[in-house]
Amino acid sequence: MGNTISVCMIAKNEEENIKNSLECARKFADEIIVVDTGSEDATPEIARSMGAKVYFFPWRDDFSAARNESLKYATCDWILWLDADDVIDDVNIERIKELKKILPSEKNEAYLFLIESKIADGGEDPWYWYQLRMFPNHKDIKFEGRIHEQVVFSLLRLGIKEKVANIKIVHTGYTDKGKIVEKIQRNLRLLEEEEKKENSFWVKRYLAFTYAKLGRIDDAIKKVDEALEIVPKNSPIWVYDLHMIAYDIKRLKGNWDEVMRHLEEAEKIRPDEGAVNIAKAEVFFAKKEYEKSFEELDKARKKGFGVNLIAVAPDSLKKKYYLGMARVLYHLKRYKDSLEHFKKVFELSPNFFSCQKDAVDEFVDCAMKLGEYELAYKILKSIEDKLSPYQLSNLAFVSEVLQKLDEAREYYKKAYEGTEDENPSVIFNYAQFEFMHGDKRNALELFTKYLGTVEPSDESKISIASALTCVANILLKAGEIKSSVEILSTACEALGVRVYANSISDLAIAWIKISELFKNNFMKNVAVENAIETLKFAPDEEKEVKEKVIKMLNEKTERLFASLNQ
Repeated sequence: MGNTISVCMIAKNEEENIKNSLECARKFADEIIVVDTGSEDATPEIARSMGAKVYFFPWRDDFSAARNESLKYATCDWILWLDADDVIDDVNIERIKELKKILPSEKNEAYLFLIESKIADGGEDPWYWYQLRMFPNHKDIKFEGRIHEQVVFSLLRLGIKEKVANIKIVHTGYTDKGKIVEKIQRNLRLLEEEEKKENSFWVKRYLAFTYAKLGRIDDAIKKVDEALEIVPKNSPIWVYDLHMIAYDIKRLKGNWDEVMRHLEEAEKIRPDEGAVNIAKAEVFFAKKEYEKSFEELDKARKKGFGVNLIAVAPDSLKKKYYLGMARVLYHLKRYKDSLEHFKKVFELSPNFFSCQKDAVDEFVDCAMKLGEYELAYKILKSIEDKLSPYQLSNLAFVSEVLQKLDEAREYYKKAYEGTEDENPSVIFNYAQFEFMHGDKRNALELFTKYLGTVEPSDESKISIASALTCVANILLKAGEIKSSVEILSTACEALGVRVYANSISDLAIAWIKISELFKNNFMKNVAVENAIETLKFAPDEEKEVKEKVIKMLNEKTERLFASLNQ
């Protein structure tokens, strides 16, 4: 008839999976061949009960040998190979049946099926790629390669063309992290043995991939470069594949010019591939060339996020696009547009968004700049179990702004208790909250801890001065004028304020000068209050200077109230 199909499968200890796989296969296959490579469970018995012809072949660390053993027993016109953990739904089973009706009698075609796989360490989205799964039953078509075996090389020699079929197989073999680690170690051993026998770009390609998975980045770079040197130039899809792998590995080293070279070569081969533009956008972003990053992301949007021979997670690419655009727009100070893209990332996947630490921080800053505190609160609260101590501190702040003070106190405390490296910003934020709304004694302890932790710098000097000002305020109200003078001296030094203090009233003037350096109205007010509190300790003989200071305070207070009312 010319359209019968043998399903060929190899299996070992697959009793948990093989029944489901064969249940699918028996709905369209004319023959099922299972080669068992050494099961110690009920795999062979289950296969027989499902109508499969079962044969035994001792495992010898060679996937092609086992696969070719299964081909040896096939008697039908076409072969469709499956793994024991593959499943096919009814819609795609019907599509296979339809394909059977139109298979060419010349047997000059082989068919690529869409593979969907949930990868345990590949993010939350399914990955997709096209894989050659069905081909004519021909004595010269054999699998090649001890690991990551392929028939594509046989097909090339025979001149059999590949066609994409609208058929999907779901592969479930990469969902167990423990098994993935075992597979990687096994694959490494087989690949290294294979490389000793054959100088193949295919082996080097998978060695590069495996080394990268194990964190051996220098070894991975060496192998992918070697693979690019020997890959046949008349196999553009594999040249493209290797350049994309080179990009993915070499970006970990931050050699952006080299990374960009690989992406440009990949784009020459697949100018329609949006994934390349997303990768280029990431490179430009890393180099802080935000306009160029924006341009590449826009190109990616126009091209779309399709699937090809190279494994890709389209939903993941979509999220990368929105995240990349949100971050680029943030750095271009287009905050409104940035916020809309951040919202889209969160809508697509709260989990993905919560894992992007820098992006979460940029989102919060963007929302605050636009006064979108309710939005910041809603999103941060929904992912609070994933937030770092610093981000929890941000959640506390937006709760405080929204007058959810009990929640704010809880989050500030949680952030403070969760910071292992004594993050100065987390400590400062909690201290300032307690100063404004809570226990002054606790605020004093927290500010003291902050001042003992923070490293003085241009960036931290205002925060240091703020902490010192608040500490002085607590001390002054407790009647500790002497201690407050020491704090004032340190604050003046931190801010570069020169003070010639011949009297207590002069100290009050120093606090007025410090207040003028704060942009934050609350801190301006605290510094002015310090001046007022200091004046209370001025003796009567300073009457003239004291009156001068009071006049300055009155003017300062009027300006402060005017700014608050604007």
